Amino acid sequence: MTNRSPDKAAQVAAGCGGQAVPWDGLDDAVIEADIVLSTTGAPEPIVTKRRFDGILARRAGGTMVILDILGATRL
Repeated sequence: MTNRSPDKAAQVAAGCGGQAVPWDGLDDAVIEADIVLSTTGAPEPIVTKRRFDGILARRAGGTMVILDILGATRL
């Protein structure tokens, strides 16, 4: 679990038996993951195609499942 707020990351990770990862460790965490669940209210992608291509180039292989859950949009 990572979040821009380390405290929030630790809180959510503790609630589901996970491990908090520093925000700047996101790429390394995705490289190691088989399942990625993402939800953000950011207006722009956090992991761009270029960034993801770099992640894939460093990944050992195997299947990766990515679920990107869009948050509610404020009108």
